[in-house]
Amino acid sequence: MSQLVKHDIVCPKCKEISQQSIFHSVNTIIDNVAIKLFNDEINFVTCNDCGNKFQVKTSLLFNNMEKHYALYYNPISFENIDLECIGMKNMLGENHYLTNPTKFKDWELFKKEIKRRENF
Repeated sequence: MSQLVKHDIVCPKCKEISQQSIFHSVNTIIDNVAIKLFNDEINFVTCNDCGNKFQVKTSLLFNNMEKHYALYYNPISFENIDLECIGMKNMLGENHYLTNPTKFKDWELFKKEIKRRENF
């Protein structure tokens, strides 16, 4: 369950708009996804005009289907994931790991928890 979507992203430095591919969810079946996340290669983009590298501040669900856990990062709000979890509970049941992801607003804490759970 990975979701990669193209978005028009505004560079915070030069204000130019470029189309970038952004993940809204990733799972561990993607090769080296955890390492890419640790190295800030997921949802970090480089502006085509000025070369500025920056993080796109958007939500990201990290899902490990084998270990049965999910972590959710959103620097702004948990409102959307809370609504999604209600629907998922109806489909998957109250105790399914995807219906109760651990939530983070801090990127570094999100990565630290993935490192811990993935035994890096």
